[in-house]
Amino acid sequence: MNISEDNKTHLQRFKNELPHASYIAGFIDGDGCIFIRKISDGYQSGIQIAQSRTNILQVIRYHFGGSITSSENRNNKTENIMDEKNEYIHKHNVRNQYNLSIRSNEYELLLKYLIHSFIIKEQQYNCLYEFNKIANLPNKLEEKEELHKMCSENNVKTTIVESNLHKLNIEYIAGLFDAEGCLFIESNLTKIKISVSQKNHPVILHEIVKFLGFGKIETYEFKIYKKNDCLKFIQLVKKHLIVKYNQAIAFETFLQTTDIKIKEQMYSICNEEKHN
Repeated sequence: MNISEDNKTHLQRFKNELPHASYIAGFIDGDGCIFIRKISDGYQSGIQIAQSRTNILQVIRYHFGGSITSSENRNNKTENIMDEKNEYIHKHNVRNQYNLSIRSNEYELLLKYLIHSFIIKEQQYNCLYEFNKIANLPNKLEEKEELHKMCSENNVKTTIVESNLHKLNIEYIAGLFDAEGCLFIESNLTKIKISVSQKNHPVILHEIVKFLGFGKIETYEFKIYKKNDCLKFIQLVKKHLIVKYNQAIAFETFLQTTDIKIKEQMYSICNEEKHN
């Protein structure tokens, strides 16, 4: 499936039903930015997500607005570097990058939808939520400056409020996994692994282990090695996934078949989805 068809498929999946609020919050917690920046004539505020595929960006834009741009300097340098040993796309391939920006006067609907959903970036969310109330008022300079500082400081060093951990659910885990996760199949087809990285906030990984009842923590990563647990995880999250949806379906098929040719096909799909 080419990228254009893939985008249409996911837009159709979520055309009449929004991605779950916890999924979007989990994705932004993993791979997004909530900001209030100082500029020459005031402040610029918004939510930004960077991705090598535009599928999730288009789904969010369809429902909440915003604009998608490409990182031209990076995209002009991309090429599919092939691994000469097995003719698969090399893991160090440089991929495209696209940015969804939802700025002032656009993000109010998204803010309302995501209320009480964030875990990692809850404090940045609260700053933006309050900033939105006064963004167009001329006599609120001190309040705006204070919210700008608080948001910026939390972007430099975020501390998870422990009471936020109760918000963890399978939709949030799916969003975090779509942003920070990895589906791994060894090129010789003998080893598998599912992982989620969170170096700055490993506490959330421990909470995921407790929530799921399987997996382990190794050096700032949540990891699953057992076939049955990998299969269970995929079946729990796949309906919520966008970025890794095709990989998850291929990975699931890989786990469920003994046919070596089908396994090779599924490995090839996962390889292309990850690195193309």
